[in-house]
Amino acid sequence: MPAAPAHLPVGGPLRNSRPLSETSAAVIRSAVPAQYDRLSLCRDWQRAWPRRIQERIAGSTGVDIPRRGKTNVSFAFDHAIIAVGALEPAIEHFRALGFSAFYGGQHADGKTHNGLVVFEDGGYLELLAPVDVDFMASLDTVDLSSFLDFVAKGDGWAGYALQVEDIDAAAQAMRDRQLSVTGPTANGRTRPDGTELAWRTIAIDNTRTPFFITDETPRVLRVPDDADKVTHANGVTGVDSMIVAVQNLGKSSDYYRAMLGVEPRNGPPIADAGTASFTLAGFTLTLAAPSVQDSPLYDYLKQRGEVPYEIHLRTNQLQPAGLLDVERTHEARIVLV
Repeated sequence: MPAAPAHLPVGGPLRNSRPLSETSAAVIRSAVPAQYDRLSLCRDWQRAWPRRIQERIAGSTGVDIPRRGKTNVSFAFDHAIIAVGALEPAIEHFRALGFSAFYGGQHADGKTHNGLVVFEDGGYLELLAPVDVDFMASLDTVDLSSFLDFVAKGDGWAGYALQVEDIDAAAQAMRDRQLSVTGPTANGRTRPDGTELAWRTIAIDNTRTPFFITDETPRVLRVPDDADKVTHANGVTGVDSMIVAVQNLGKSSDYYRAMLGVEPRNGPPIADAGTASFTLAGFTLTLAAPSVQDSPLYDYLKQRGEVPYEIHLRTNQLQPAGLLDVERTHEARIVLV
């Protein structure tokens, strides 16, 4: 009989299940793809393994796992993207601001790589750059999947993603509300240690802001929760809220209502703008539309389009730093609160 994977608690209880025998653990090795053998680093198998893998384990071994009740189509903040022309300087600039930024790896299309700033609450900022400047010289204006068109506009916010557990159910719910949904589409990234990551995304009406994401490989591999990566010298612990620039508040509020299945409420006051807010899991998403043409928000929309305008990060500091130096954040407005 082959040895059981080291990460399986053979003879000991899994949470909410009966103990695994040596035989059951050996069966799991054949039921679970090879890349999951690396999960000795994960603290909780039910959190770490995708639901479809849990189902295969249950079917092969008889191990009980908690069953979902109703389908989960609630959304949480996943990450926001900052497009940068060169990755290494951007990582160093964020480190100088007190963030524990680190290199993430290269995306599956080979065009871009990223740096990550990961928070205790599981959200993160992605610093996205071309792997080779030659990609910019031959930029495909039709293919928008790489976000390199935002690099061409200059450094700054490029988009954001919301996390959803059941992406198929989310896509169907959006279609039921008469939205045109693209996907789910497979994507991935290779970490510096060679670990292959996989996820699926959906987009609405061929836009990228927001897009929706669910992990196929364990989320802790894509978004590490190691203490040295989620602890920041500036005291940041997570994402509090984000302001997204939009052209028309009424139309965008209806559009987001159909995407999220959540009713908007009056948003916070912003100079020369109308606002509406949506409350998601531990996070507030605010839409802001300029009410006059002579305003920073109006100029921003002309330059970058309907993308994040400003993000507010929670800190444990008694006197947060407020708006960070936009030169070091590469023109992305980041406020510590």
